[in-house]
Amino acid sequence: KAKLANVFTLPFKNRRFLGTILIAASYTFVSNLPNATLNVYVDKIGVSYTLCNGINATYFLFFIFFSAMWKKFISKHYWFRAFGLVLFLQAATYFAYSFVTADTIWLYVVVRFAQHIMGVVVNTIMASLPYVNLPDEDRTNYLAFHTILANLSAFLSMMLGTAFTGLMGDYTLNIFGLGFSSTQILLFSCATGQVLVGLFALSSNKKLTPPERLSSP
Repeated sequence: KAKLANVFTLPFKNRRFLGTILIAASYTFVSNLPNATLNVYVDKIGVSYTLCNGINATYFLFFIFFSAMWKKFISKHYWFRAFGLVLFLQAATYFAYSFVTADTIWLYVVVRFAQHIMGVVVNTIMASLPYVNLPDEDRTNYLAFHTILANLSAFLSMMLGTAFTGLMGDYTLNIFGLGFSSTQILLFSCATGQVLVGLFALSSNKKLTPPERLSSP
């Protein structure tokens, strides 16, 4: 019989699965830090809904044109190494995003298109990670654990981002003569977090990659 307790106990007995899910949850947490207030900030600096939605609507084109390239990339580096390398690149887009202001709307366009390119491979890897080290037995329990942890990570991250924004209010932090609002700081934090998660994925590559994959030529 299925037991609720197994959802929270079985994953801790499988180190490769648990490590894989922790990488996924860590990425979910850092990537959601600015999401609670990002749309408000973008609207505040003057990015029109037409431009924002128009860019979002083009994602399927990037998926069509770049999916084959990223598929080869994943095949060459496998999931964890590929994820780590890609997160370094994606972190650069969030770092640039933190400098988007009313005077640099052009940078918003560049950043969002760059994130579409990165999004194709990141979304593919994130959707596949739960299955990389998924055992043959009790899969429902393992996947339920992943779902719970993923949603909890997103919830806590957005709560933290919202609390930080509320605490900071309209105050801007001056760095080298540039003013950074709460959302910009969260974007910078997101970039830093993605670098750390990338390092986590790279350092865990040998430990988490299935033995049969390591032994293959």
